[in-house]
Amino acid sequence: MVRFGRRNLIIFGMLLMGAAFILFGLISDCEDQKTFIGLSLLTRFIQGFASSLIQTTCYSICTNFYPDNKEAMMGYIEAVTGIGLIMGPLIGSALYAIGGYRFIFLSFGAFFMISSLFVKLIFGANIDASHGNANAANATGINDDNFYNL
Repeated sequence: MVRFGRRNLIIFGMLLMGAAFILFGLISDCEDQKTFIGLSLLTRFIQGFASSLIQTTCYSICTNFYPDNKEAMMGYIEAVTGIGLIMGPLIGSALYAIGGYRFIFLSFGAFFMISSLFVKLIFGANIDASHGNANAANATGINDDNFYNL
């Protein structure tokens, strides 16, 4: 992670995830069954790889920059993941009602790609350091004292 930087890994993961969503929407027109299955598996592999980049990096940030609260921070990541698993199908159903099957994937893909542009604004430059320090506010703009007041 130190070689590439945590922010760059999150950005690359989000861009890959967005591309995978868009590809899922585009392969729906594939008429050959074997090609469709092959492209679906490849796209799912890309999506899984992207997810591993994002999640592993987020866990690294939690454990390195919040060593005294890493259990709580990891709990927050798991809670947000759970909320995403609940909200994803609800939002997906609404998008399907608005624009159909392809629209869901194009919307989520565009969302991930656009969101990746804000990663460097959200995380400070020292998040790329090999180890956190006692002042986590320098990395994320949020210190331990006011984190729970959000």
